[in-house]
Amino acid sequence: MSPALISTAFDEKSGGGILYSRSSVCNSKATVQNNLEGEKRYFKVASWYDNKWGYASRVVNLVHYLHLRDTIKRNRKTRNRSVSPMDNEKYFHDYLNRCIPLLTEKGVKKLRDATVAVAGCGGAGGASAITLARMGVGKFKLADPGVFDAPDINRQWAANIPNLGRNKTEGYEDALLAINPDIEVKKYEEGVTGTNIVDFLEGADLLIDCLDISVSASLMSRMHEQARQQKIYSAASIILGFGAICYCSSPFGMPMERLVRMLDSGTAESKFPSILRTVFMPQHLDIIEKKIPTHKLPSVPISCMVAAAVLSTEIILILLGKLLPGARKPVCLPRLIIADFLRLSYQVVDIDSIPLE
Repeated sequence: MSPALISTAFDEKSGGGILYSRSSVCNSKATVQNNLEGEKRYFKVASWYDNKWGYASRVVNLVHYLHLRDTIKRNRKTRNRSVSPMDNEKYFHDYLNRCIPLLTEKGVKKLRDATVAVAGCGGAGGASAITLARMGVGKFKLADPGVFDAPDINRQWAANIPNLGRNKTEGYEDALLAINPDIEVKKYEEGVTGTNIVDFLEGADLLIDCLDISVSASLMSRMHEQARQQKIYSAASIILGFGAICYCSSPFGMPMERLVRMLDSGTAESKFPSILRTVFMPQHLDIIEKKIPTHKLPSVPISCMVAAAVLSTEIILILLGKLLPGARKPVCLPRLIIADFLRLSYQVVDIDSIPLE
């Protein structure tokens, strides 16, 4: 609802709302309980909808949507008219021509048959999906309830002016199909929820967790536990400053639960573990920590590129194993990878060196 609804504690008057691009302005001061004695189930909410800027913003969103819809239709017609199944097969090997010597023919075939579930199609999740598609991964499950807004454009690969207001899974589906028209995509526009976790992970060979900072720790834990039950790896990343923290969990090794609890604790306290200051620029961490309560963290596109590069490398190692020439074992918990390109620092850290509190 974020593009349409905003809550404010100020005393706005009907007919005003010039400060808001949302369609409806909810006044939290005017929200009151309206219950029978002893009950706490009913609330009276006051919200103004006669917001002229909000209405104008929705008109702009509609124009963007209609333009994008028509563009997609034209592209699909052109693709269907000019590319036959035989052409698609040739194209697949043509666009992977320089990957095949490094990934091998057998490796590319395995990636083509692989299914990657991406929970959270933001900066790191979306960039990882596109990176993997460029190496031949043929099937994706994308889950994200969010829509693209202007601040996403600084770091999210499918975020652009025509995509503003669109669900992120739709934007990344188009981006993936533009790379490989044979890619199979199943979208979960409601995001990962308590009721769809099993379906989301069914048939997946690997889970990428790039869920938003606002997602509850209990939902994250349930998702990783389901992946573990299905005996598939989980890979996750957090973007920070000019770098990222990346970590994987083997279904036969340490589970994600401890990391989830650490992240939840850090979010609640708006504080990063002190060890991160040995890798990331302390000045950047100070700036980001102040913004943790807002769930709108400062970022640059470089951090998403770092996250996608490191995550995709570990994922290729997980999916291909010894098929990859020069392969090593993927870095899995209790170890995690921390890198900051601006500080020229890189460490593989054992989680036991990071205090839980």
